[in-house]
Amino acid sequence: MSSTYIWTVDSMTTFTDTANNIANVVNSVYYRVNDIDSDSGITVGMSDNVQIVYNPDDPFIEYANLTLDTVISWVQGTLGANTVSQIQSNLDAEIQNILNPPVIILPPPWT
Repeated sequence: MSSTYIWTVDSMTTFTDTANNIANVVNSVYYRVNDIDSDSGITVGMSDNVQIVYNPDDPFIEYANLTLDTVISWVQGTLGANTVSQIQSNLDAEIQNILNPPVIILPPPWT
C-alpha cells in the first residue's frame, strides 16, 4: 500500500486582538485529511477542528496573506507529531479494512 496524505483546510474562525489592534487572528481551524491509496485508488478521509493559540510575540501574518502550508503547519504543530502519525495510521487501517474486511456478511448456508 502506498499512501498519499492530503491535508486541507475547510474553514477558520478568527477574533480581533484589541490589545494589539489586530483583526482576523486565527483561533480555530477546521481541517480535513484524505488518504489516497495509489495501488487500489481507494480514498478515505476524516475531518476535525483544532484550536490555535495566538502568540503575540510571533510574527503576525495578515489573514489575506495566509497560505495552506502555513495553516497546515499550525494544525500539525498544535496536534503534535504523534497525533499526526496516529491520524494517518488510522486512515491506513481504514483502507486496509476496505481491502480486507474484518467482518464478512454471508447469507445463511441453507438458502
